[in-house]
Amino acid sequence: MSAHDFLDPERRWSVRIAVEGGEEEIELHEVRDDVKLDRGVLDRIVDLVRSRDNYAALEAIRGVSSPDGKDYGGFAVFMLLLKFSEEAGQVLGSLHEYLFGISAEDGSPVLLASSDQDESRSQFLGCMSAMLDDPESVDMAIIALPVRDAGQEGPAP
Repeated sequence: MSAHDFLDPERRWSVRIAVEGGEEEIELHEVRDDVKLDRGVLDRIVDLVRSRDNYAALEAIRGVSSPDGKDYGGFAVFMLLLKFSEEAGQVLGSLHEYLFGISAEDGSPVLLASSDQDESRSQFLGCMSAMLDDPESVDMAIIALPVRDAGQEGPAP
């Protein structure tokens, strides 16, 4: 499978991220392939954030738009920003950004988009495997979550 079977370089998701002094817009290429990770992956990420200094979670997503212009800001989404060590980066590529949605069906993370238009399914799975199973290969992993506005109403209990 070629990278363009996995991603659509013409269809781009837009994510607005809070940064010091303002915000930045990141464009990501839509995933054509159905990539749904096991629900347990989220638990493992949380464990890594709690136990490792090079893994962090923060509220930073201010908005998400689909390639069709639909606002996904109210949906359960998160972005994963990975920077690998020099050695791991030679195999996997040094920097990766992924946008995930959370399946309403079972709470599993579903890959929506990637920053690398040449990314393949096997490269993505290699990055996930390294992040989860070889955290020493990761210089930095940031899980960006939606910013909760003080006045924003959540879903009804």
